Amino acid sequence: MTKTTKSTEDKNKKPRDTMSENGFKRIGHKAGVKRMNRDTHDMNRQELKRLLKIVVGEAYITAKNAKRKTINSKDVLSAIERQGLTLYGA
Repeated sequence: MTKTTKSTEDKNKKPRDTMSENGFKRIGHKAGVKRMNRDTHDMNRQELKRLLKIVVGEAYITAKNAKRKTINSKDVLSAIERQGLTLYGA
């Protein structure tokens, strides 16, 4: 039996798709959800990926039109607003 080091274990780990189940539970709890079926996590991950692709793409276009190479928070906020979403606390 060989001894494995921490770095070897990290290389063998499969990267997470987007969010953990606990992350979805925390978001759901903040939104007022009492229970969430485990089967919904995959659907939530797909929708989160779709939304992030759209928002990051819009923010990139905004930064590019401003002749910047860096996306800042204002670009992300304007991209969210263009999607018709409301961001509370920003």
